[in-house]
Amino acid sequence: MIMMKTSMDRTNSIKQFLKKVPLLQNLNDEKITKITDAVEVNFIHLFIP
Repeated sequence: MIMMKTSMDRTNSIKQFLKKVPLLQNLNDEKITKITDAVEVNFIHLFIP
């Protein structure tokens, strides 16, 4: 149950972000959802000496 909520939270966060992208604002919710499913989040750790 916790994993499902985490996954839904992640999906909703990505969807809300994509809706703010000017290029994607004219897309309907179905298309935004398809793009959301394809998104892979990567974190890059910067090393600054």
